[in-house]
Amino acid sequence: MLKEIEERITALKSAEFSTKQMKKQRFDFEFLKTIHRFLFEEIYDWAGQIRTVRMEKAGFVFAFPENIQTEAERIFRELANESYLQNYDKTKMIKRMAYFMSEINVIHAFREGNGRVNRLFFRKLADKNGYDLNFANIGKERYLQAIIKLAKDLDYSLLEEVLSVSIKGSD
Repeated sequence: MLKEIEERITALKSAEFSTKQMKKQRFDFEFLKTIHRFLFEEIYDWAGQIRTVRMEKAGFVFAFPENIQTEAERIFRELANESYLQNYDKTKMIKRMAYFMSEINVIHAFREGNGRVNRLFFRKLADKNGYDLNFANIGKERYLQAIIKLAKDLDYSLLEEVLSVSIKGSD
């Protein structure tokens, strides 16, 4: 029951957030936490806060809580050093987006909702760069398969394929 309510609320909040105009948004860890807080503030007291418990899913162990902040700083510094993927052609955008999506997924900063937050974060990043990223064409299961394959095998090909079907514009 909670899962169904959570999914309904976050779907509505995600649609609302997607329409918000982001003028000079910095695509950093604070923004990721802001998205989480916005989506989940009506459901969880800890919305927008870094998790404090160790987590694993299907045998894959995510970053330990004590490493989340440091790893997030490293990843978002890399993203900033690449000017938030600005002026990348579609092929390079897909490759670099797959890399950053996987890195942020491995951090798994929150106890719940990481996938939804990550997809919304990258939709906003794509939009900032003149692309439209829409995962509706591939479905949640295909996206999850790609993320799992990447985490287990360090194989970006399926996530790149998912992104190439999901991203439009600029080329």
